[in-house]
Amino acid sequence: MVRKILIVSLFLIAIVLPASGQRTPGTQRPQRQQRLRPGESGQLEQGRGVERLQRALNLTADQVNSLKALLESQRQTLQPLVKEARDKAQALRDLQQQPNANPTDVGNAVLAMKATRERMRAARQNFQQSLGNLLTTEQKEMLDQMKQGVKRFGRQPGNQGRRNRNIPIGAAIQPQP
Repeated sequence: MVRKILIVSLFLIAIVLPASGQRTPGTQRPQRQQRLRPGESGQLEQGRGVERLQRALNLTADQVNSLKALLESQRQTLQPLVKEARDKAQALRDLQQQPNANPTDVGNAVLAMKATRERMRAARQNFQQSLGNLLTTEQKEMLDQMKQGVKRFGRQPGNQGRRNRNIPIGAAIQPQP
């Protein structure tokens, strides 16, 4: 008798536990926190980044004021582009969810997103160039060293998606004899 009760209770637990982890119909999954890009109310606009740059590069008061103006200009330039990119990404997702999406419309939506991303990239490059124009040669060298440190220790494209970190990057694509 105890054995039957144990088997029935284990069976009920096996059914109830996976079901309790399921979302109920009508509930939505929590929204992901949006990542900020340069020019989108990030660290530099909040003052922390400006202070760090001021200390690291030994910026003058005029350079700090010019940097703040440059950041505000960058924010005003990127804000509509970011909104446009989000709208175009949503339009593309809507097209892709249609059962019989027109391939031409999908292709045009992808090309429109690419064009917006290129405009955003150009705006960021323009910002970097304008920032370089504000700095002395020593400050530019220090900034380049800071960027190299971020590249070295930040996210690197070659590391994305590798599950087993012990496998070298090129090991999976070596030709078979």
